[in-house]
Amino acid sequence: MNTVIMRIYFVCLFIPSILNAQNIWKRYIPEDGSFEVLAPGNMDTGQKHILSDFGKTSVKTYLYKGDNDVPDIIYLINCFNYPEGTLNSDSLALTDSIFYESIAEIKKSLGGDLVYMADQSEYNLLSKIYKINYNTGKSTLKGKMYISGQCFFSVQVFSSFEKSQYEEIDRFIKSFKILRP
Repeated sequence: MNTVIMRIYFVCLFIPSILNAQNIWKRYIPEDGSFEVLAPGNMDTGQKHILSDFGKTSVKTYLYKGDNDVPDIIYLINCFNYPEGTLNSDSLALTDSIFYESIAEIKKSLGGDLVYMADQSEYNLLSKIYKINYNTGKSTLKGKMYISGQCFFSVQVFSSFEKSQYEEIDRFIKSFKILRP
Protein backbone atom coordinates (compact mmCIF):
# COMPACT_ATOMS: atom_id res chain seq x y z
CA MET A 1 0.00 0.00 0.00
CA ASN A 2 2.81 2.41 0.84
CA THR A 3 4.48 1.82 -2.53
CA VAL A 4 1.24 2.70 -4.35
CA ILE A 5 0.96 5.93 -2.38
CA MET A 6 4.62 6.71 -3.06
CA ARG A 7 4.15 6.16 -6.80
CA ILE A 8 1.12 8.41 -6.89
CA TYR A 9 3.04 11.03 -4.91
CA PHE A 10 5.98 10.99 -7.35
CA VAL A 11 3.71 11.13 -10.39
CA CYS A 12 1.86 14.13 -8.93
CA LEU A 13 5.18 15.73 -8.01
CA PHE A 14 6.69 15.47 -11.50
CA ILE A 15 3.65 16.17 -13.70
CA PRO A 16 3.88 19.96 -13.18
CA SER A 17 7.59 19.86 -14.03
CA ILE A 18 6.93 17.95 -17.23
CA LEU A 19 4.12 20.29 -18.25
CA ASN A 20 6.17 23.40 -17.47
CA ALA A 21 9.17 22.08 -19.41
CA GLN A 22 7.22 22.78 -22.59
CA ASN A 23 6.84 26.44 -21.58
CA ILE A 24 10.42 27.13 -20.50
CA TRP A 25 11.80 30.14 -22.28
CA LYS A 26 15.51 30.90 -22.31
CA ARG A 27 17.22 34.20 -21.79
CA TYR A 28 19.36 34.77 -24.85
CA ILE A 29 22.29 37.21 -24.98
CA PRO A 30 24.46 37.20 -28.13
CA GLU A 31 28.24 36.99 -27.86
CA ASP A 32 28.63 40.74 -28.38
CA GLY A 33 26.30 41.41 -25.41
CA SER A 34 24.28 43.98 -27.33
CA PHE A 35 20.83 42.81 -26.21
CA GLU A 36 18.89 40.20 -24.33
CA VAL A 37 15.60 38.53 -25.14
CA LEU A 38 13.49 35.64 -23.87
CA ALA A 39 13.14 33.01 -26.58
CA PRO A 40 11.26 29.70 -26.69
CA GLY A 41 14.46 27.86 -27.67
CA ASN A 42 17.99 28.24 -28.99
CA MET A 43 18.39 30.94 -31.61
CA ASP A 44 20.39 30.34 -34.78
CA THR A 45 22.69 33.15 -35.87
CA GLY A 46 24.06 34.46 -39.12
CA GLN A 47 25.92 37.50 -40.37
CA LYS A 48 26.27 39.24 -43.70
CA HIS A 49 27.42 42.59 -45.05
CA ILE A 50 25.25 44.71 -47.29
CA LEU A 51 25.79 47.95 -49.14
CA SER A 52 23.17 50.50 -48.08
CA ASP A 53 22.64 54.22 -48.68
CA PHE A 54 24.79 54.73 -45.57
CA GLY A 55 27.71 52.57 -46.77
CA LYS A 56 28.83 49.05 -45.88
CA THR A 57 26.57 47.71 -43.14
CA SER A 58 26.97 44.59 -41.03
CA VAL A 59 23.74 42.69 -40.39
CA LYS A 60 23.51 40.04 -37.68
CA THR A 61 20.44 37.83 -37.70
CA TYR A 62 19.09 35.79 -34.77
CA LEU A 63 16.35 33.31 -35.61
CA TYR A 64 14.18 30.78 -33.84
CA LYS A 65 11.77 28.73 -35.91
CA GLY A 66 8.81 27.23 -34.10
CA ASP A 67 8.97 23.83 -32.50
CA ASN A 68 6.76 20.80 -33.18
CA ASP A 69 3.93 22.24 -31.06
CA VAL A 70 3.84 25.55 -32.95
CA PRO A 71 5.89 25.13 -36.16
CA ASP A 72 4.57 28.17 -37.98
CA ILE A 73 5.83 30.91 -35.66
CA ILE A 74 9.18 32.46 -36.55
CA TYR A 75 11.02 34.71 -34.07
CA LEU A 76 13.57 37.01 -35.68
CA ILE A 77 15.97 39.77 -34.62
CA ASN A 78 18.08 41.72 -37.10
CA CYS A 79 20.84 44.05 -35.89
CA PHE A 80 22.13 46.49 -38.48
CA ASN A 81 25.48 48.03 -37.47
CA TYR A 82 25.98 51.18 -39.51
CA PRO A 83 29.29 52.97 -40.04
CA GLU A 84 30.30 55.37 -37.25
CA GLY A 85 28.58 58.75 -37.46
CA THR A 86 25.79 57.52 -39.73
CA LEU A 87 22.90 57.28 -37.27
CA ASN A 88 21.90 59.83 -34.70
CA SER A 89 19.17 58.57 -32.38
CA ASP A 90 18.77 62.15 -31.08
CA SER A 91 17.54 63.25 -34.51
CA LEU A 92 13.78 62.67 -34.48
CA ALA A 93 13.50 63.36 -38.21
CA LEU A 94 16.18 60.78 -39.08
CA THR A 95 14.79 58.20 -36.64
CA ASP A 96 11.24 58.61 -37.95
CA SER A 97 12.45 58.42 -41.54
CA ILE A 98 14.32 55.16 -40.90
CA PHE A 99 11.33 53.65 -39.08
CA TYR A 100 8.78 54.68 -41.73
CA GLU A 101 10.97 53.62 -44.67
CA SER A 102 11.75 50.26 -43.03
CA ILE A 103 8.09 49.50 -42.34
CA ALA A 104 7.10 50.60 -45.85
CA GLU A 105 9.76 48.30 -47.34
CA ILE A 106 8.65 45.35 -45.19
CA LYS A 107 5.00 45.96 -46.11
CA LYS A 108 5.93 46.14 -49.80
CA SER A 109 8.09 43.00 -49.73
CA LEU A 110 5.32 41.02 -47.99
CA GLY A 111 2.56 42.49 -50.16
CA GLY A 112 0.67 43.20 -46.96
CA ASP A 113 -1.49 45.76 -45.22
CA LEU A 114 -0.36 47.85 -42.27
CA VAL A 115 -2.77 47.19 -39.39
CA TYR A 116 -1.16 49.60 -36.93
CA MET A 117 2.01 51.52 -36.22
CA ALA A 118 2.72 53.47 -33.03
CA ASP A 119 5.59 55.26 -31.34
CA GLN A 120 6.92 54.02 -28.05
CA SER A 121 9.69 55.17 -25.76
CA GLU A 122 11.69 52.60 -23.83
CA TYR A 123 15.01 52.88 -22.02
CA ASN A 124 15.20 56.51 -23.20
CA LEU A 125 15.11 55.26 -26.78
CA LEU A 126 12.48 55.82 -29.41
CA SER A 127 10.92 52.72 -30.82
CA LYS A 128 8.12 51.88 -33.20
CA ILE A 129 5.71 48.95 -32.92
CA TYR A 130 3.72 47.73 -35.89
CA LYS A 131 1.62 44.92 -37.27
CA ILE A 132 1.26 43.86 -40.90
CA ASN A 133 -1.20 41.31 -42.26
CA TYR A 134 -0.11 39.59 -45.47
CA ASN A 135 -0.75 36.49 -47.57
CA THR A 136 -4.35 37.68 -48.14
CA GLY A 137 -4.84 38.04 -44.40
CA LYS A 138 -3.69 34.51 -43.56
CA SER A 139 -0.36 35.58 -42.04
CA THR A 140 0.78 38.28 -39.64
CA LEU A 141 4.00 40.06 -38.76
CA LYS A 142 4.31 41.85 -35.43
CA GLY A 143 7.42 43.89 -34.89
CA LYS A 144 9.28 46.55 -33.00
CA MET A 145 12.22 48.71 -34.09
CA TYR A 146 14.86 50.59 -32.11
CA ILE A 147 17.86 52.78 -32.85
CA SER A 148 20.66 52.82 -30.30
CA GLY A 149 24.03 54.33 -31.13
CA GLN A 150 24.99 53.09 -34.61
CA CYS A 151 22.68 50.05 -34.36
CA PHE A 152 19.22 49.60 -35.80
CA PHE A 153 17.39 46.70 -34.14
CA SER A 154 14.38 45.02 -35.73
CA VAL A 155 12.49 42.50 -33.58
CA GLN A 156 9.87 40.52 -35.52
CA VAL A 157 7.54 37.57 -35.16
CA PHE A 158 5.91 35.96 -38.19
CA SER A 159 2.86 33.75 -37.66
CA SER A 160 -0.42 32.60 -39.09
CA PHE A 161 -3.27 35.02 -38.49
CA GLU A 162 -4.90 32.55 -36.10
CA LYS A 163 -1.80 32.44 -33.90
CA SER A 164 -1.03 36.16 -34.05
CA GLN A 165 -2.70 36.73 -30.67
CA TYR A 166 -0.60 34.12 -28.85
CA GLU A 167 0.90 35.54 -25.66
CA GLU A 168 4.27 34.09 -26.64
CA ILE A 169 4.56 36.52 -29.53
CA ASP A 170 4.13 39.57 -27.34
CA ARG A 171 6.33 37.99 -24.68
CA PHE A 172 9.22 37.74 -27.14
CA ILE A 173 8.83 41.30 -28.42
CA LYS A 174 8.34 42.84 -24.97
CA SER A 175 11.29 40.96 -23.45
CA PHE A 176 13.80 42.48 -25.88
CA LYS A 177 16.21 44.83 -24.09
CA ILE A 178 19.20 46.67 -25.48
CA LEU A 179 22.18 46.16 -23.19
CA ARG A 180 24.64 48.25 -25.21
CA PRO A 181 24.59 49.78 -28.69
